[in-house]
Amino acid sequence: MGNQVYEVVEATNDKVALEILSTHPAGHFDILITDVVMPVMGGRELVEKFRETHPKTNNLYMSGYTDDDMLQQDVLNDNNAMIQKPFTPTTLAEKVREILDSR
Repeated sequence: MGNQVYEVVEATNDKVALEILSTHPAGHFDILITDVVMPVMGGRELVEKFRETHPKTNNLYMSGYTDDDMLQQDVLNDNNAMIQKPFTPTTLAEKVREILDSR
């Protein structure tokens, strides 16, 4: 697959992610990668808040839950992309590339 070079902006939690969001213009981010379950705000809520100002940003959920659990949380509806934990850096890079190429 070769080396993938992406600019990554890391947020340690949902609050930091929203602060970062407020300082970057729409169109700055190509993809938001978030866990489904987080301590304060769930991944679905974070994606919804992100899309308010960045509507064209793709998203990728990661989770250790099974598909049935995910469907119950309404995460896989609307054709959201998901990667199952555990995953390798190569698997993540392939999934990111797939999302960026398809949308």
